[in-house]
Amino acid sequence: MLADAGAGNLSFKLLINAGDSVNDQISVLVKNDLAKIGITIDIEKQEAGQEWDSTVAGNYDLSIEYWTNDIIDPDEKATFALTARTTTSRSTPTITIRT
Repeated sequence: MLADAGAGNLSFKLLINAGDSVNDQISVLVKNDLAKIGITIDIEKQEAGQEWDSTVAGNYDLSIEYWTNDIIDPDEKATFALTARTTTSRSTPTITIRT
């Protein structure tokens, strides 16, 4: 499918925090699933501080980030969600793709 669209041999670096077992598991799942459609993922593990610096500097193709919401008041939470340009009130992992 990708080759038919002229996008064969795709390869991306997935930056993860070394020593984080959840990131290890997610990165392997992402790598295996994308391999099924012909995309190669190289997992790069970095120490937390280095991983953060790389993420802020944009030195990655893919990364695993967590967003959480620390607002416990439902009214305040609703106001935040309704006035924010993007919803960032997730507590589940998300994949960030830089283009």
